Amino acid sequence: MIREQQSRPFPEGLIRWAGHRDGGVRRTFQRDSGRPTGVQIETPLVLRLRRWVRRLVAGEDVPRAILLVGGPGNGKTDAVEGCVEFLDMELGAKGMLFDKFAEEYNVGPGELPHRKAVVDLSSLPVNVPEHLHVSFSLVQDATEGDPSQGALAEQLLLDDLVALHDPDRCNIYVCCVNRGILAHTATIAHENGDYSEAVKLLTQIMRGVTSGPTAPPCWPLEGFEHIGIWPMDIESLVAASQEDGGPSVAHQIFAIALDENKWKDVCELQTRCPFCHNRKILSRKGVLDSLIHLLYYYEISSGKRWTFRDLFSFVAYLLVGDYSELEIHGKQLSPCEWAAEQLRIAREGPANSAERDRAPFLLASRLYYHRLFPRWPRFDRGNHRTAKRELFKERYTDDGIRAAQAFFRFTSRAGEITSRATGDIPNRVRRSVGTALDPALASADEVVFTRDGQGHTVADIESRFSLSVRDGLEFTGSQLETLERDVLEMLAIADDSLVEDRFPRNRTRQASLLQSTIRQFAARFTKRSLGTRKGVCKDEDHFEHYLSATLDHAKLNDVRRELRNLLHDENNQFRAGLATTFGQPMADRSRDVALLLPKTVAVHPVTVIASDMRPRNPLPYFCVEGHYVALTFDLFRALEEISEGLHDASLPSEIYSLLDRVKSLVAGQVVRNEEILNDEPQIVFGSSLDTIEYVGGEFHFTKGMRA
Repeated sequence: MIREQQSRPFPEGLIRWAGHRDGGVRRTFQRDSGRPTGVQIETPLVLRLRRWVRRLVAGEDVPRAILLVGGPGNGKTDAVEGCVEFLDMELGAKGMLFDKFAEEYNVGPGELPHRKAVVDLSSLPVNVPEHLHVSFSLVQDATEGDPSQGALAEQLLLDDLVALHDPDRCNIYVCCVNRGILAHTATIAHENGDYSEAVKLLTQIMRGVTSGPTAPPCWPLEGFEHIGIWPMDIESLVAASQEDGGPSVAHQIFAIALDENKWKDVCELQTRCPFCHNRKILSRKGVLDSLIHLLYYYEISSGKRWTFRDLFSFVAYLLVGDYSELEIHGKQLSPCEWAAEQLRIAREGPANSAERDRAPFLLASRLYYHRLFPRWPRFDRGNHRTAKRELFKERYTDDGIRAAQAFFRFTSRAGEITSRATGDIPNRVRRSVGTALDPALASADEVVFTRDGQGHTVADIESRFSLSVRDGLEFTGSQLETLERDVLEMLAIADDSLVEDRFPRNRTRQASLLQSTIRQFAARFTKRSLGTRKGVCKDEDHFEHYLSATLDHAKLNDVRRELRNLLHDENNQFRAGLATTFGQPMADRSRDVALLLPKTVAVHPVTVIASDMRPRNPLPYFCVEGHYVALTFDLFRALEEISEGLHDASLPSEIYSLLDRVKSLVAGQVVRNEEILNDEPQIVFGSSLDTIEYVGGEFHFTKGMRA
């Protein structure tokens, strides 16, 4: 598109940051692609590669082969090319090394570059140290085959690993690879008896890129000191720096997106342009920190890392959107043009038209926190539908009723309007982020704003809006933005017109229903606005307790105790179920058959020593009779809820399945332990007093003698 071919100021320029746009995909050794920020973001890996280059040039003993392991969009290509640029600078090559690699990848139309680019460092017309008179081989994407060799990607990677097995090799090798191709290559190596040495290396690589508690050092790789590997999907881009606790990688990305010098000089709409105002809101002290903290909470709850491509797309979606969302009557507009036209329609559009009614809501919905939590019920069925049909007749029409009608016109199409934003990030926001974090569902005692030194909570907001939208607006209005006050003022007028006294007795319940709906919407609308800026969200207490437990051994011990209690019955005995369906609670207690062991099961936290030789493990682990159990957020929350009185049969199915799996693993181990079997375990039947005991290698049935 013409718009993308030119460099435009923000907010429009942010559209090309999206992963499916030209700025979101890094094309190999093309300086003008894949770096929407214009500069390389300094991630922990980038800094590690720079240190490696310095030591390499200085002649120190460092790995000569580097494998970066991770999925698409996580910055492998950019990190490697940044490494080449830095080596170029350290050698004083003035860009010639970078250009040599660029030539390797610069092929004609319809042609594919070679899988592996090789440059002889001694060919550079500069004073290269003697120990670097070697070749530098670069594989940008190990999932690609090489048509010129007629070989599959797995075989080519396997050949590379065979060559890497020699610890005395001097040449430099850097490769970007994902876990899938590693697994496929390992399968081929195992099936072919000629690759026994490569199998050992692959096995250690696979162990090194896992995040388990027994994963070996990976930089250098344990047992292969001449090789360094780095799992790129373990480190978080939204968590604080592991080295100094400083700003996250996401902070660097947002700092460039919010740089005032990159934005339009003047926006005529001022605070009524949601796009330009997003920058001003996020530039306020602490607001960006709160947003990124919520992104970190999402990582914790989902177990899914934000990649570079995700974050660039997220910035574009959150602050601006895409051109498909900026069309009016088939005409594509810039963000500020779209906002100006919506404002004109809201003020001058055809009276009683749906377009005019929705315009104020559409403008407010483009503020970043309403983009983050965009889902609303349609209110278009059952009693709501009947009430709207009856109350929006002409005989009830006044400014308030028209305002109510405008509100319901917006909600009836809100989902459809939101769905115009397509792609992974918009879908994730709608289906996952909101479900996990919605501030509208935050705990009632969470403080969402402070005024005159006094903190005001979620409960305070709900209480005021339950009285009237006008009360809520007067209470929170000073904390809200102009576009939000426009919407709430409109809803306040609607609220005032839906009082029961204005309608016949047979319509009062319908008026009350619509009035209550408008008040609830206004409260949720306000909680999302203030909560997001404050970093308040659903389950925030659980998130904070979880993060605290991962850092505090005393609190982690409390969690360990809860897990241990959950694995045992009320008599502190371990029950190995023999008649349950895996992952499902027993529907009828009388049908329960279990092996009752005379010993308790030991649960210990696993101590993992932090090391610069691998990324910090994001999860704490427990060891249960030799089996490792990751303390995920879902498991932690379940344990907290059980400690607060929740019955274990009410646990989510995935948690119940996890506990069943642990019990099955433990049971499978202990029933084969002769020492335990010699302690006379029992088989029990539901609430019956009958038992079967295993004594002296024989089973004995005892009626009514259950211990």
